[in-house]
Amino acid sequence: MEKDATAEKRESIVICPSLVLTSSIRVLSSTRRFMSRMSAILGVPIFRRGKSSLDEVAFFVKKSGFKSFVVVFSRGNRPSLLRFYKLLEEGYFVEYGEVVIGDLVYGDRGGIFIGCRLTPIGVSEKSRKLWGFLYDLFYGDSCEGYFGKICEALIKDHADGTVLEFWYQKSLLMRIAIEKVILRRVG
Repeated sequence: MEKDATAEKRESIVICPSLVLTSSIRVLSSTRRFMSRMSAILGVPIFRRGKSSLDEVAFFVKKSGFKSFVVVFSRGNRPSLLRFYKLLEEGYFVEYGEVVIGDLVYGDRGGIFIGCRLTPIGVSEKSRKLWGFLYDLFYGDSCEGYFGKICEALIKDHADGTVLEFWYQKSLLMRIAIEKVILRRVG
């Protein structure tokens, strides 16, 4: 992994995330909708958690050959936090970090994709932090050997901060307002 490269020098990266989506134990319909849309956009499976512990989720993810998973938490009546876990070379998962999300805007469905081209457009500190977070988490999750559609994921500065937008053929698929990025660097 490129640990010493600066975020400003990277233009974009195409990723097919080796990721599984799951949720906190209580799931609202708005969170299920968000997870369903993210699953289609990123081409990743959803693990229906039920009453499973995080250890059971991690066991399933590792056994299925994935490198990371994200737990979607809700607050009020909407998804509010994404907590990422990453598989280390030693064979166990550690908490990688969190992304606090604000408003969500849903656009066209666009179908099912195998991944996205992640491009940093924003220059703010929060945009650069989100770029570094996602780049380091998904570095090496290439789309080689997969066939299918790839959407555009743009990290942009916005009047209220930073947004992550997903586009396909000039149609907005989804816009996620990013309130905060919390890194827990590992290994």
